[in-house]
Amino acid sequence: MAEVTAEQVQRGRGPDPTALARRKLVTREVKSVRERLTSSTGLERAFDNELLRVFAEYRMNGSVGTLILALAVAAAACLWVPIERVTPWVGTVLLATMVIVVLSRRFLAQAAGEISIRPWRRAFALAEGFHGISWAMMLFVFAQVDGPGAKVFVTTTLLIVSALTVMLAASIPMAVYAGIVPIMIGIAAYFWGRTDMDSLTTAVMAAAAQLFFVFLANRLYVSSVSTIAFRAEKDALIAELETANANSDEARRKAEEANLAKSRFLATMSHELRTP
Repeated sequence: MAEVTAEQVQRGRGPDPTALARRKLVTREVKSVRERLTSSTGLERAFDNELLRVFAEYRMNGSVGTLILALAVAAAACLWVPIERVTPWVGTVLLATMVIVVLSRRFLAQAAGEISIRPWRRAFALAEGFHGISWAMMLFVFAQVDGPGAKVFVTTTLLIVSALTVMLAASIPMAVYAGIVPIMIGIAAYFWGRTDMDSLTTAVMAAAAQLFFVFLANRLYVSSVSTIAFRAEKDALIAELETANANSDEARRKAEEANLAKSRFLATMSHELRTP
């Protein structure tokens, strides 16, 4: 913002507010376009950084719940499957969860200016893919188990995991798809060739739920971007207001100094004129 001098205040002139607003708008738009051109998502770099940070924070906060869910499911799976078959699977799930936690912690420990967006987004997507595959391996554990109770248990568990993935990883669509696609493929393979009514009903409900999760993931991503955009706009407006207040205070101070100097000059001249 152009500086308003004391002389301009005294003469009643100052920089044109319309021109200043236009220049600030053009500068902001140029900066925004430049950042979008260098971004792989079409968003500004600050937005990409914030979306990755949201993912890491959500995954860190949800890691304990994910571990508890895995252990609870493993304990319940022992009702149908020997523990010797359950242990390797749940160990893989716990390992995949810890990989995401370690990556998230390393990301949050980095300064914002040192973060490379694309490598981190790719790393998070690969970690989510590994996590989804580890949960989909549950279908191999139950491959030889028959009965409606086992089918409902497996399907319900995987749908819960898909829902958690959508909620925790919604800020990175690539990671969401990497996490739920293995589960979708696994469920389809699990029910492939089954013609009984229970299997068909469960398969249709699972497919509908997965489609809803995809839709929900897109809506959550749009909501996250909108929230970050509104917050950035608010911060920019607050910064401009503080700058305008500072410039106004400076202009008022200079005007007061000019008035004081003028008063002193007039007093001195009056004294000189009265003195013979």
